[in-house]
Amino acid sequence: MDRRDTTRRAELVRSIVAGIVRNPYAVVTRESLQHWLHIPRAVADRLIERLVSSGLIREVAAGVWTRSSEG
Repeated sequence: MDRRDTTRRAELVRSIVAGIVRNPYAVVTRESLQHWLHIPRAVADRLIERLVSSGLIREVAAGVWTRSSEG
């Protein structure tokens, strides 16, 4: 995925917000994120890192993230 493709990036953000951030019961792994958004592992890793650093998701088990109670 080309990082300069702002349209695709906006689609990813909307999908993540709708599927994870707004859903208190959603859990995600790198693999499920890759499959769901059709993205390479490196992109999934960057997305997870940014979501964690922004406080929107938190790791609840090794390799499993969910919506942060602060997010």
